[in-house]
Amino acid sequence: MKIQLLISKTSWARNYLDTIKKNLSKYCRKIHVTHNEKNLKKNYEVNIIFSYFKKISINYLKRSKYNLIPHESKLPYGRGMSPLTWQLIKGKSKIYFSLIEASEKIDDGNIYFQKKIFFKKDYLFKEIKEIQLKESLGLILKFLIHLKK
Repeated sequence: MKIQLLISKTSWARNYLDTIKKNLSKYCRKIHVTHNEKNLKKNYEVNIIFSYFKKISINYLKRSKYNLIPHESKLPYGRGMSPLTWQLIKGKSKIYFSLIEASEKIDDGNIYFQKKIFFKKDYLFKEIKEIQLKESLGLILKFLIHLKK
């Protein structure tokens, strides 16, 4: 399986790139990582769009069979950027994580999986991001397992 990973240069997820790659390496030998949609390669099975801050042109999405986006809301509700942050600011503790297919419209693709997570009110930023990483990776790995079967 050929996997590529699209992460913005300034994303918090860059700090966890080794962890992300280690988890994904169970499903492929090499992972193409880029911070620019124009560098996405053609004929990849899976493109994981993980904390990318721009809308991606359909021409670039067509380069991979599947274009996965982990999103921290119970879509179709909660569309938009930084949904986890906005929900925590509003005092919510029950947060849904979704794995969706990227589409021409933002946060409007098919929903593959959703999972409910509870956040304590006293979590620190690093703890929040580690949970976000763990849960997002969990949904991605679940998809890859199903795809492999």
